[in-house]
Amino acid sequence: MQHAGQNTEKPQTHPPSEDVTERKRTEEALRKSEERWRSVFENSAIGVALTDLNGRFLATNPTYQKMLGYTDEEFQTVSFLEITHEDYREANLALVTELLKGKRDQFQIEKQYRRKDGSFIWVRNNVSLVPGTESMPQFIMALSEDITERKQAEEALQKSEERVRLILDSAAEAIFGCDTEGTCLFCNPAAVRLLGYEEPVELLGKNMHSLEHHTRKDGTPFTIDECPIYVGFHKNLGVHIDDDIFWRKDGTSFPVEYWSHPMLRDGKTVGAVITFFDITERKRAEEALRKSEQRKRTLLEINNAIINNLTQEALFASAYEAIRRVVPFDRAAFLLYRPETKTLKLLSMESDTESEFFRLGKEYDLQETRISAWVLDRQQAVVRGDLEKEQQSAGDRRLVAEGIQSYCVVPLVAMGNSIGNFTVWSESKYR
Repeated sequence: MQHAGQNTEKPQTHPPSEDVTERKRTEEALRKSEERWRSVFENSAIGVALTDLNGRFLATNPTYQKMLGYTDEEFQTVSFLEITHEDYREANLALVTELLKGKRDQFQIEKQYRRKDGSFIWVRNNVSLVPGTESMPQFIMALSEDITERKQAEEALQKSEERVRLILDSAAEAIFGCDTEGTCLFCNPAAVRLLGYEEPVELLGKNMHSLEHHTRKDGTPFTIDECPIYVGFHKNLGVHIDDDIFWRKDGTSFPVEYWSHPMLRDGKTVGAVITFFDITERKRAEEALRKSEQRKRTLLEINNAIINNLTQEALFASAYEAIRRVVPFDRAAFLLYRPETKTLKLLSMESDTESEFFRLGKEYDLQETRISAWVLDRQQAVVRGDLEKEQQSAGDRRLVAEGIQSYCVVPLVAMGNSIGNFTVWSESKYR
């Protein structure tokens, strides 16, 4: 008898044939999935290695085997730490420990492996933990890429940069590089020192023109648009300037000779390398040579005047003309020593100013002209740069009264004997 409210329907069941079909579909999907995984594993261009949680190899793909020179069977006898270079073992183990403790999901590491033949290769490993299943325990998977060539290229670049830096640091020439806006990209110690700075960082990133080339010799501003360096690398031209000035950090300037060469990348100018020298000593040597040659020409002209038997007046005139080119003066005179009277006689005078004190034929007592007496006796020159402060005699005071501010007295010597003095006077101090 059927009771009220009782469910009399029987539970639905699948016929045995349907259960078998579903199981086969599942098995087929699993088989295809395993085949796809196996195909990826076997044909991957990246090395793949599977290890247990202790780092012992479980399986490796052909790329991984070729990369390290082991067969899959030979890998079963070693762990990943055994083939890792000693320098990376500690760091690698620490990362694996964090992975197993769940502190990270995966990690990357660049390290060296030791191949079977003993050589080393660089690899980049992407390592992750693969969860286990009821039928399969957890394992570690590493995807390894051979980066030896990249590392060698980086090392070669580093060595090249080190060589360049060594050359820059060792060069006696000051060298700096800048971009197309004049911003300093690098500089060597010589450039830092010559420009009066302490460290390269004071120049790096700064506009070099505004630091060291901002003003001309005459004090007028030197805009960057007019700067030969700036103009040169914008026209892709080298520049050589043999007489210019650069400015130091303290505001002083110094003479320089410099070269600027454009830096090219893919045929486009990206900046310039500037090499420069401090030519202060060369300038001094050139000036000394110029003065020496001028003195020689002066003496030669006077000597020629004597050889040509000019009159006394013509001889003196020739001497004044030649000497004025070396020593500018307002007055000059030749005085002859007369031992019998112990006086100096004024033989010739070159002056635009008339003076009772300076008259042709006048004789000066050596007792009154102590400076002239000293010059005759010692056969050495005497210079007064500021006569107003340095006056020592009545003669000096008389000169000051006539507007003389400085003078030089030199002895005239013949065959070792003093025969007189030659004197130049100036109305300017320190002339």
